[in-house]
Amino acid sequence: MDCLTYVLVCPVGADGGECSWNISCCDGIKRSVTIPEEDEQEVCLSYPYNIAKTSISGSSYLKVPTESCNTSCGYADPSPTPTPVPAAPTPTAPTPSPTPSPAPSPAPTPTPTPIPIPTPTPVPASIVPPIPSPVTTEYTLTYSQAAQGWPSFYSFIPEIMIGMNQYFYSFSGGNLFQHNSDLSRNNFYGTQYNSYITTVFNERPLENKLFKTINLESDQAWDVTMETDIQTNGYIDSEWFEKKENAFFAFIRQRGEIPALTGEYAMRSVNGIGKALSWSLASTTLTVSFSITPLVSIGSEVSVGDYLYFSVPSYTTVELAGQITNIEVNLPAGINRITVDASVSGAQPITVADPYILFIKSAEAESNGLLGHYGIFTLTNKSTQSTELFAVESEIMKSYP
Repeated sequence: MDCLTYVLVCPVGADGGECSWNISCCDGIKRSVTIPEEDEQEVCLSYPYNIAKTSISGSSYLKVPTESCNTSCGYADPSPTPTPVPAAPTPTAPTPSPTPSPAPSPAPTPTPTPIPIPTPTPVPASIVPPIPSPVTTEYTLTYSQAAQGWPSFYSFIPEIMIGMNQYFYSFSGGNLFQHNSDLSRNNFYGTQYNSYITTVFNERPLENKLFKTINLESDQAWDVTMETDIQTNGYIDSEWFEKKENAFFAFIRQRGEIPALTGEYAMRSVNGIGKALSWSLASTTLTVSFSITPLVSIGSEVSVGDYLYFSVPSYTTVELAGQITNIEVNLPAGINRITVDASVSGAQPITVADPYILFIKSAEAESNGLLGHYGIFTLTNKSTQSTELFAVESEIMKSYP
C-alpha cells in the first residue's frame, strides 16, 4: 500500500485550545487524533488520503517534498507496550560455614537525605484570544458600487447568484428566479418578508432625556419600537401616525403591559395615594378604603380604568391589585374609597392591613415618552409596495428629576 506523510496543524488561538481529526492510517485503521494549539503532527496515511476535521480550527497538508512512509500512522501510532523478558536464573554458590566471632556493635543507620523534586514550569497561556464561534443567523449581503460598501442584509438564502444582461438571477431548490421582475417588494421565493431599520438617537448622551415623539420623513408610515438604557417598551403602530405636510408624526407610547414592568414603578406615570385604612374582597370585587381623619386624599388624577397597585411592608415590592371600576369620595358621609375589579390577569390578593396604594394611568393612552440617555429604535415596514425613507427625528426634552 502506498503511504505518504501528511502534516496536521493546530494554530494559535484554536477554538477550545485544541484541534482534532479522524484519519485513515497506513494500515487501514481509522484513528482520532487531537493536538493542542500551536502544535503540529506528522501522520502516515494511505493514498489517496482520508482526513476529516472534527473541530472548528485546524488544517492539514501533504508534506513537500513528498515522503513515503511505512509506519502505521506516523507520530499518531500508539506507543507499544514492551514485553518483559524474564531474567536468567543466577547460580547460587554454596554458603561457607561462618567462623564464630564476637558480635560487633551495630553501626548507626544514616538517615537518607530526600532529593528535592523540581517544580515543573507551567506552560504559558496563549495571549491570543480564541476564535469566536460562527454566527448562527444567515444573511445575504449586498454590495453597492455607489456606496463602496455593504449597505443591506437580506433574509433570503440563495444557492447560486449571477448577474447577466443587467438582470440578477438566483437559484433556490434547484429553481431559477429572476429578481426585481414583479411589483411585490420583499417577496423572495414565495415568502413575504418585512423591512427593518435599526439605529440610535444619541444627541447629548450625558443628559437624561424624555423622548416624546417620532417624525418620519417618508412616503409611508412605519411601525416603531424603541428602548432606552432605562425603559424598554416604547411603541408606535403605523396607524397611529398623523400625516402633516407630507411627513408622519406620532407620540411615543408604551405597550402598557399588565402588570407593569418593574422599571415602570419609578416613572412619572406611577402615582401614590397613601396607606389604606381597610380593604375587603367580595368575590372579584375589591374595595379599598382610606382614612378621613387624618385625610388621605385620593386626588383628582386617578380615574376609572386606571390600574391599582399595592406594596406591603417593608414596601420594597409592588403588586397589581386590579383595575379601578369606581371612585367614591363623600367626606361628610364618611366615604373615601376605591372599587377595583380583582379578576384582571396578574392581580394578587392584598394580605396585610396597611398596604401602600398607588395607581398607574393607561401607559398607551397617557404616555410621558421614554426616559433615558439614548434611544435605540427599530422601524418595521410590512408593505409590499416600494417606499422611501429620508430621515427620522424625535422631539426630546431634558429630564429634571
